[in-house]
Amino acid sequence: MPAVAATPPLLDLTPVSAAAPELLKEMETMRRTGQEPGNTIRTQTWALNTTFAEDGTTESTVVEPQWSETAFRADGSVHYRLIAAEPFPGQNDDTLPAPGTVLVEETLPPGDWDALIEDGPPTDVDEVGAYLAAFAGDEELSAGQTLQEISTIVSNYLLTPEQEAALIGYLSGVSNIQVSGSTTDRLGRTGIVFSATDRAPGEYEG
Repeated sequence: MPAVAATPPLLDLTPVSAAAPELLKEMETMRRTGQEPGNTIRTQTWALNTTFAEDGTTESTVVEPQWSETAFRADGSVHYRLIAAEPFPGQNDDTLPAPGTVLVEETLPPGDWDALIEDGPPTDVDEVGAYLAAFAGDEELSAGQTLQEISTIVSNYLLTPEQEAALIGYLSGVSNIQVSGSTTDRLGRTGIVFSATDRAPGEYEG
């Protein structure tokens, strides 16, 4: 099956007139001004589940919308939940778990969380470029790759407001970043969508 067939439809976008550098600098300032650090990472994902017959042929393939919540508690433990999300528009939901169904729930004691990212990004904008290069293993990141790496970090590491601000501030100086529009994501969060102009269609939006 082509990869594009296993991805959800794009979010509806509302045009935004401001340029990317201007918006990103404004967002950086907002993150550095009196923001309380959070303790939870919430992400929207989807799983491609395929059922095979005894002879090895494919019986069915379904894309399951999911959202995850990873809460880092004060005692060092981590509470993780994976929950069935609402079907995508136009999707046949007869074979999907009911929205809100808890698919996975577990609490890991302190020290047992297998973190994908050990060292978080710096709080100084001037140090972000070197951090991203080391994280990606590539000294020459395109704008599209930069968005992809930052997306990975945001989805897997609990950032402080200062770390978020540094990443946003760095993006404001990256060429080939444009504003795609404003939207509300599938977790109900409003925001601005940025994309890279040095990318293949459908890649590297954040």
